[in-house]
Amino acid sequence: MPGSAADTTPPNPSPTPSEQRLAVERALDELNTLSPRTARILDLHYCKHLSLRRIAVALNLPPAVVVRELRFAKAWLRARLKR
Repeated sequence: MPGSAADTTPPNPSPTPSEQRLAVERALDELNTLSPRTARILDLHYCKHLSLRRIAVALNLPPAVVVRELRFAKAWLRARLKR
């Protein structure tokens, strides 16, 4: 019975910041293997702080493609980190 004296299972501890960072790095490496362009768009937007328009110009892509791939990358990363 949860919460009773008979329940001796410790709760799952939250990951430390370094564990979270490692999980993000691993997920980004996996995304880069699956779709290098999508990983590059994510990197340019969140790490290099480029606007979607500048990313589109830099990668010679229509802005709608950049938006679609960034949306996919965020959803994929969110799902991967929930595992």
